[in-house]
Amino acid sequence: MAEKALRKQHQAWRRKREVADVSARIELQKQQLMERTRQVEEASSFVEAAHDHNEDQQQQAREAQIRLKKAKAAVQQHREKLRQDRIISEDLRAMLARRRAEYAAALLETYPIGTDDAGEWCICGLRIQEEEALSMVARVLSVLARISAVPLRYPGQNQRSTLGSAQPGGYTGRGAAGTRCAVA
Repeated sequence: MAEKALRKQHQAWRRKREVADVSARIELQKQQLMERTRQVEEASSFVEAAHDHNEDQQQQAREAQIRLKKAKAAVQQHREKLRQDRIISEDLRAMLARRRAEYAAALLETYPIGTDDAGEWCICGLRIQEEEALSMVARVLSVLARISAVPLRYPGQNQRSTLGSAQPGGYTGRGAAGTRCAVA
């Protein structure tokens, strides 16, 4: 009997121990379940945040694409306007060059200065002195420079009734007739 009672006690102790072990395992599993639930919730919130961030990035990308399309359209319009302006500018330049050539031809036609067979200066076949011819050539050059919008290296200067060009520093030399005049 004592053996039976001892067996019963041993079985009761074993069952208590098994119940305690099972309770400890259940408690451990509950803790693991709670930890995993917390991890799943964190992962879920991370996924939601990433999804929201991804949607924000997609929206920003769409907006950037719209801005890019607008910028490309503006660049294309600007390029077309520049092309048209370039065409107009080239036409104006060509027209100005033709007009300058016409003015120069008309000037040289109405004011022909040259030399005859003997090497004397003449205008419209009339012989003139070298100083007068050089003065007239200087005037023609001055007018041609204004027409062509090209500055002369030595600008013309009026001296009495003649026009001459002066070298830098105001150097004056002697003309063919021995008079002081600006070097043409």
